[in-house]
Amino acid sequence: MSARAKAITPLAVVIGILSFLWTELSLNFTFHWVTAQDLGIGLEQPENFHLILPTAFIAWGLFFAAGGDNAAFTKVCIAIFF
Repeated sequence: MSARAKAITPLAVVIGILSFLWTELSLNFTFHWVTAQDLGIGLEQPENFHLILPTAFIAWGLFFAAGGDNAAFTKVCIAIFF
């Protein structure tokens, strides 16, 4: 493995873990707690479709594409607000 790959492996692992945790938290909170009807197969249909998961990943990507610093945070917050 090259030196660069060894250097970014911990970052890739942390990003993967954070992505998994955010996905579990957002989908379990918004889909399994707020349900409208039982489908009869042990699953329940969500009352509303929440876009928090894809929106969070898009914002995260925009933040790093803009530079990943305080100025990028400000730019992405303004862009997301509008």
